[in-house]
Amino acid sequence: QPPLGEPLRLDFANDEFDVVTAFSLFHHYERPARVQTLAEFARMVRPGGLALVFEANPFCPLVPPWFALQSRLEGDRLRIVTLKALRSEAESAGWGL
Repeated sequence: QPPLGEPLRLDFANDEFDVVTAFSLFHHYERPARVQTLAEFARMVRPGGLALVFEANPFCPLVPPWFALQSRLEGDRLRIVTLKALRSEAESAGWGL
């Protein structure tokens, strides 16, 4: 597992999967690492494949207290990632949206 905030580099072949998933991962990354990780997902997914990304909804009333608690445990390494930001980063990584 890479250090927190480092982009994923996974040892899978190009076009190996129909679907890749990320659950509650990207809020640990700065934008460049998110783009690099999404590009890695694009490399591993067959043409027409999907990346399913789940992140906490920053507009849900339960999320800010959860982030505050997690920040105390992990330090100042958490980022709220909006859908708009994630969409822009996916496009920068080569995903056609």
